[in-house]
Amino acid sequence: MKQTEPHILVIFGASGDLTKRKLIPALYELHTQQLLPEKLAVLGVSRTELSDAGFREKM
Repeated sequence: MKQTEPHILVIFGASGDLTKRKLIPALYELHTQQLLPEKLAVLGVSRTELSDAGFREKM
């Protein structure tokens, strides 16, 4: 895979059901297949206030 520029992926509604059931598993699968850019940041935005650890536990 050729070098790519750094990317930021923004997920609106990050604490929601769609993110838990579809988006996070899809991102994980892309990661295991090494199809994501090497420098990728994922930014989750939500009305629900969660810490990093709380978000990870929920997902």
